[in-house]
Order: sequence, then C-alpha cells, then structure tokens
Amino acid sequence: DSKLPENICGLLLGGGYPENYARELSCNDSMRQSIARAIQENMPCLAECGGFLYLHDAITDIDGEEWAMVSVVHATAAYQGKLQPRFGYITLEDGQTGMQIRGHEFHYYDSEDNGADCIATKPSTGRNYPCIHVGENHWYGFPHLYYPSCPEFAERFVENAKKFSKSGKDML
Repeated sequence: DSKLPENICGLLLGGGYPENYARELSCNDSMRQSIARAIQENMPCLAECGGFLYLHDAITDIDGEEWAMVSVVHATAAYQGKLQPRFGYITLEDGQTGMQIRGHEFHYYDSEDNGADCIATKPSTGRNYPCIHVGENHWYGFPHLYYPSCPEFAERFVENAKKFSKSGKDML
C-alpha cells in the first residue's frame, strides 16, 4: 500500500522479517512517510521485533547494504551473523508504570538503540537487561509480547487508540 488506511486510530506493527523485504520497504517512501506522520501525530503504536526494525532510520542487511526505513527510532539495525544473546522467554517490567508482561526474543539483528525504558528478566536465570522504547502512546522493541499475561497492557493500548480517535486526529 502507498499509505495507511483512513480513519485508523492505532498501529500494531508485529513481527516478521523486514530485512527480507528491505528494498521494497525502503522504496515505498509514501508508506514510510505515512507511518512516520501518524506517529508524529501521537497515534498509538506498538512495534514488536520486525515492526521495531521497520521503525529505525535504516536496516543494514546481510549483504551490508543499508536501506532507509521509517525513521522513528533514530538508530540503525544491522545483521549480526548469529543469534543475539537476548533470546528466549522474558518478563518485561515497564519502568514508568511497573506493569509486567511476558514475551520472548529471537533475532539475528541488533539495534544501536534497543531502548532502556523496561527491564527484561529471563525467568530461567534471573539475568536482566534494559530494553524497549516506551512513551505515552508507544512501545517499541524486539520482544514479541504475550498479551494474555497482562490484559491491562492491551486494554491500555485500546484506550489510547480510543482517545486518539476522539481527538479528531484519525483522519491522517
């Protein structure tokens, strides 16, 4: 598509493999601009793993070629040649709200800026690390979230989308 659909009030950019379609995604300037504009207008956005990669300034693919992305996360994500050490099951704690949600990570790419608004803890070892970009209307990071582990998380996203819709900004 060349732009986001009309009358939407939230973005859920799930996992996937944007690196496999980096050329196509990069060449679709109008969609990249449409998403960036929606986020700049404070539309609620949740981006997990591949969606998180897509929001970067650029992705450097397996061949070392750099492709422009949405430019909401001001960093480059690049192929690392091996599975990253931050993988497996985790519990995330939002440093602002204390809300906890479970998820998992599995990725061969890494970011220059993985965020630091949450702490991920591996239940099997207790090892923890900072991650995730969190703001009033956004949550971006590598973890794939398990929403049933924290229904309040999904409810908050829906409530933010409703507020955004009522603000009249859903006509991007």
